[in-house]
Amino acid sequence: MCPIPTLLFWRFISGVYYEIYNQQGFENAFGNAFQWYVGQVIERGTRRERTRLHPECPYRIGNDLKRTVDWIVEQDGAAIFVEAKTKRMAYEAKVEIIHEDILPVELRCSR
Repeated sequence: MCPIPTLLFWRFISGVYYEIYNQQGFENAFGNAFQWYVGQVIERGTRRERTRLHPECPYRIGNDLKRTVDWIVEQDGAAIFVEAKTKRMAYEAKVEIIHEDILPVELRCSR
């Protein structure tokens, strides 16, 4: 029972998430759930007769297992490539184009 739902929401966004986000396994589970959620939003928000939605697909290059983008939304000869991310990125990674080293650090990629 939750007499004031807003308090539960505040607790989740300001407390519980930040207490568990560093736990082993959380990052992949939360990321996968969010990726699925984004696909559901796209599917429900588009006209199905004109839109094709393609989920992430694994493929191999030699021995390396790779993955496509999370979602490809195709409509009327055009495509949108969607990457669903749950990590809150540093401000500099979102707006700074002069220093190219911050974005790979935030996305945990190697250059």
